[in-house]
Amino acid sequence: KWYLSGWHVRPKGVKKPYNPILGEVFRCKIDNGPDGFTTYVAEQVSHHPPVSAFYVENRKKNITFYGSVLPRSRFLGNSAASLMEGTSWLELLRYDEEYEMNFPNVYARGIIIGSLLMETGGNVSIKCDFPNVYARGIIIGSLLMEMGGNVSIKCEKSGYVADLDFKIKGWWGEYNKVGGTVKKIGSDEVLYTLDGHWNSVINLTDCSTNETSVFFDSKTSPSMPKIIPPEDQQLEYESRRMWTNVTKALFANDLDAATSAKSELEDEQRKTTKERHVLDQHPQHRLFYLDPNGRWTYRYSKFNTYEPGTPEDNDLDSVFSGLPRDIGRMVQGGPQPNPAEPFAPSPVSSPPPDNNPPSDAQAPTVSS
Repeated sequence: KWYLSGWHVRPKGVKKPYNPILGEVFRCKIDNGPDGFTTYVAEQVSHHPPVSAFYVENRKKNITFYGSVLPRSRFLGNSAASLMEGTSWLELLRYDEEYEMNFPNVYARGIIIGSLLMETGGNVSIKCDFPNVYARGIIIGSLLMEMGGNVSIKCEKSGYVADLDFKIKGWWGEYNKVGGTVKKIGSDEVLYTLDGHWNSVINLTDCSTNETSVFFDSKTSPSMPKIIPPEDQQLEYESRRMWTNVTKALFANDLDAATSAKSELEDEQRKTTKERHVLDQHPQHRLFYLDPNGRWTYRYSKFNTYEPGTPEDNDLDSVFSGLPRDIGRMVQGGPQPNPAEPFAPSPVSSPPPDNNPPSDAQAPTVSS
């Protein structure tokens, strides 16, 4: 239910993309009242390929969620697709359970002719994947976004797997459909089935009793607002501040100004990349490192169980206060990057050794 509850929160339309800049970071938190705060932090850890690493935690609820995503674009005539490669892990610390997940794909339709809309499609499994993203109607029809693909959600400890199918409309059918099954790992017996629309109501059927109930209803599950520091209190390379001129131009419907502001950022990135190669330098990631298992891991992640009455200890302000103000210092020379200096802030807990690869082209890239 947690995995399916967030897809209905999406952009109202298709806008000029914010291509993340290497080293760009984003942070926010959500006030969950008696359940404490949920914090989110992300960093663009690679530009070629574009990999974004992220980390989410709620200490009071003993929940940690982290991973990375690599979107790959594909043109499909009147549609465009963002194929969401990457894996994420949900840790339920109180139960010592880990769920591995992927993401559905996203499709934009009606890019050239018609109205623009968005749809999600594909199968998902927890072990978590991500659905692909498709843009439809590029040449003919309404421009819209779809999500599609298969997603799998698997937990080895509990022994269960959920296989989800984000369905694209095609020539017939409905938009935003999702279906799925829940089974024991290694078994063909279906215990539960899921069916509905990921942007409205999803129903769950117990196969042993054939009883169906509402599993998730987006209308009764309101979104919680993000709490983000004002732009004048952000670092130069935080997403909202970095892209502020592009955002202002888009709100003013001035696409020429938005294009110009976007080009300035991208030209500067190309310039610094060229300088880095000439000087035999490579990026020093501020917040994430690549662990021995190939996972992009937050330097200050917490996997110990929270004890009631103790401080939540997830204050992003203290972490960000130790980072350099400008993006220009995110390089190191020589063959091996220094694990903690000069970019690691005063540690909340000791940061692990840095296993960053030697160049951004070999690393696996987040924007708000």
